[in-house]
Amino acid sequence: MRNDEHERGRGWVGEFVTVSALSTILLFGFLFVKVYGVAHFNVNIMAALVGASPSSVALGLIATYSYFFLAIVATTSGLFFVLCFREPVPNEIASAHNRFSLRTYQPLFLILAAFFALLTPWPYLIDGVVLTGLLTLLLYPICRRMVGSFSWFKAVMASVVVIFMLLILTTLDQPWMPAELITLKRPINIDQTDPGTPTSKDLIAFVLAEQSNRLEVLVDANRTILFIPENSVVRRQICNLNTNPMGRGPLIQTLTGGNFDGHVLSCWRESDQPTEIAKKNASVIIRWLEWHPKKVYP
Repeated sequence: MRNDEHERGRGWVGEFVTVSALSTILLFGFLFVKVYGVAHFNVNIMAALVGASPSSVALGLIATYSYFFLAIVATTSGLFFVLCFREPVPNEIASAHNRFSLRTYQPLFLILAAFFALLTPWPYLIDGVVLTGLLTLLLYPICRRMVGSFSWFKAVMASVVVIFMLLILTTLDQPWMPAELITLKRPINIDQTDPGTPTSKDLIAFVLAEQSNRLEVLVDANRTILFIPENSVVRRQICNLNTNPMGRGPLIQTLTGGNFDGHVLSCWRESDQPTEIAKKNASVIIRWLEWHPKKVYP
């Protein structure tokens, strides 16, 4: 009996090690794919993006998907709390043999689920619960048929990975930096390789770096990199792209009766670029996640 419990504990530890290794590989894979998409599949622009701000890629990516990240962490912690009831309560004999059990961490999962749920806007929280639950249930017959066994723990983790992969694919070209409206003293050509490109005075771009009295920016319209002297800049203002949620108050703010204000106008209202004005309507996936099928950005 003790050997069985010991082997079971080693099995859980092995699963966590495997999941940790796979998570690291997937994280670097996601970062690579994200930079690849933001550069519009141009390896030269991709190298410039990584070289300009390598440390901001991972942190900016988390910030960009913060609503979804909080919702998934809350959902996953809640599901792990429920799954703990399937685990036997560890006893002193098992503990002496280093038996690992999720049941030991059940209170922690409950606290994490409640904490992150309060920080998540309620539409995203419901989306996270529904999507993770449906994908986990869909994996059950697939795993039983193909492998012959099923692990709820692995199924939940696989569902989380699939959700983030779908989110990244649907918002592949959304950078990890905030978009800015950069008003210039005089219009400039946003594509220096084509002199016939229309000029722009109100540029929508992402600032990569500020050095040597100039801005290194990534133009949103064509994803080219420009170097703009700082003395030619009249104003800089953060604006919101249609691939980004405009913002929702977290559940704790909703419960306390507070009002949420994003304080950010959409880029298309201020820009003189036709490509930006055409982005008046939010993308379908963002409208669906925010429960606004016909939403037009303010």
